[in-house]
Amino acid sequence: MTMKGSKDWIRQEMVDQAADEYVAANNCEPRDLTAFRLSKILGCHANKALYDKVNDWRRRRGEAAEEAGVDLPAGVEVAFKAYMDQVAVEATRSFVRSAREVAGAIDRAANLRVSHAERRQRDSESEFAELLQALEEAHGEIDELQVSVEAMKEALAEAQRREDRLLGRLDQCQVELANLGSKSAADVVAATKAVAPVPLPQVESTQAATETQLTMRIEPPEDDPS
Repeated sequence: MTMKGSKDWIRQEMVDQAADEYVAANNCEPRDLTAFRLSKILGCHANKALYDKVNDWRRRRGEAAEEAGVDLPAGVEVAFKAYMDQVAVEATRSFVRSAREVAGAIDRAANLRVSHAERRQRDSESEFAELLQALEEAHGEIDELQVSVEAMKEALAEAQRREDRLLGRLDQCQVELANLGSKSAADVVAATKAVAPVPLPQVESTQAATETQLTMRIEPPEDDPS
C-alpha cells in the first residue's frame, strides 16, 4: 500500500482526532505522541506539514511544539531506542560508579575531618584540664601569700609596738639621766663648801736642812792623811 502525502488529504481535524484517541487509549501525555508515530497511525509520511499540524495540536493541548524531523526506516526507531536504552544503562552504571567514588571520597574526607576535630577536642580538653589545675594551684599560692601577708602585718605591728615601748623607755632614761646629773653637781658643790682647808707642811725647808747636815758628816777634814 502506497502512503499518501499529508498535503493531499490529511487535515487538522483528522490529526486532532487521531492524536486525542492515541493519548486517551495509551493514557499518556500529548508530548509522548510524535509526528512520526502519528504518521504510522494515519498512513502518511511524516513531512513538515504533518509536523506543523501536530505542533498546532500540541499548542492547543498546552504542550511544547515538536521539532520537525525526517522519515526513518521502520527498524531505525527500534534500534535507536535499544541504543538509547543501552546508553542509559551505561550512563547509569557510570553515574553510579562516579557517585560511589564521590561518596567514598566525601566519606573519607568527612572521617578525616571528624578525626581531626576529635583530636583537637582531646587536645583542648587536655589544655583546659592543665589550665584548671594551674588555676587551682594559683589559688592555693594566693591563699598562702595572704596568710604570709597577714603574718607579716602582725609581725610589723608587734615590731612597731616594741619600738614604741623602747622609745618610751629611752625618753624616760634620758629624763632620769638629766635629773641625776643636775643632782650630782649640786652635791659636789655643797660638799666642797663644807670641808675646811688644811695647811700643808713645810716639806721643802725641812728636807734642805737634813741634806746639809748629812753632807757635813760625810766630808772628811782637809788634814786627814787618808
